[in-house]
Amino acid sequence: MEEAKKELPQPILLYTFQQNQRSRRFYERQGFVAVGFSDGNQNEERCPDVLYRWEQKRPKGTAPNGGPATPHGNSGATEGPASVS
Repeated sequence: MEEAKKELPQPILLYTFQQNQRSRRFYERQGFVAVGFSDGNQNEERCPDVLYRWEQKRPKGTAPNGGPATPHGNSGATEGPASVS
């Protein structure tokens, strides 16, 4: 997990099934936060799922690229979020 956190672009997004309590506890212990729930109508198994998000905490006053934050809180970076299934 630590290797993935270092290598993947942030934020890291992933899904797991709502009923998979073991998986959910694992991701939550790793610092992932549940940001969405669905009834499963969009996944192959048709099982309710949960979307998790993880983003490394930055020191106060720094932008996502590690530089100083601009007055509007945006570093000018244009990269979008990466998804992991």
